[in-house]
Amino acid sequence: MIKHLDIKILGGVALIVIGIALLGQNTGLFTIGNLFWGILFFLVGVFFISIFINNRQHWWGLIPAYGLLGVSILLLLETILPPIPEMLGGVIILTALALAFIHIYIIDRQNWWALIPGGVLLTLAAINGLEEFLKDTYAGGLLFIGMGLTFASLPLLPSPQKDLLKWAWIPAGILFFIGIYILGISEGLLQIIGAILLILIGLFFIIRTLIRRL
Repeated sequence: MIKHLDIKILGGVALIVIGIALLGQNTGLFTIGNLFWGILFFLVGVFFISIFINNRQHWWGLIPAYGLLGVSILLLLETILPPIPEMLGGVIILTALALAFIHIYIIDRQNWWALIPGGVLLTLAAINGLEEFLKDTYAGGLLFIGMGLTFASLPLLPSPQKDLLKWAWIPAGILFFIGIYILGISEGLLQIIGAILLILIGLFFIIRTLIRRL
């Protein structure tokens, strides 16, 4: 396990290396390529991970760690496979940040709130990856549906506050319905879906009331 002093030393060395690289780049003494920056961002990301490893209560270190590792992967891919970052740059960064919040939830299920930014970021990553194939209205609809699914996951996934998170079904339903509407469903079909939803909600309340009386 890395000691607290070692973390400070590692951080200091990283700052010095960054300073030297920027000084050389800006003065024209030498040119820094994406490979160097990719490795450097990777090392700084490892530094933030070491903060979390040293003290698991410092879960905040995972956010910059994953973000920097995502940037590192992007820069290294620009050196090795240039077309990929151009097509999937946004997907890589957004997915990396989403994984950070998902990791925060996994290490402590009381951090259920982390699923919200994690789910939204994953949704944005998916939309970004499909951007060329989607119309603006479709992208907006998928965003609301993704947010709805994110809220719906709160009372379903393991958490000490699972019973207290039933409120999430309300924004989940609203967001999901808005998403379906934005996707351009025809008026007739939308009315049919709305009628079916009302019937299902009515049946839910009736069955729930009858069960409680038994």
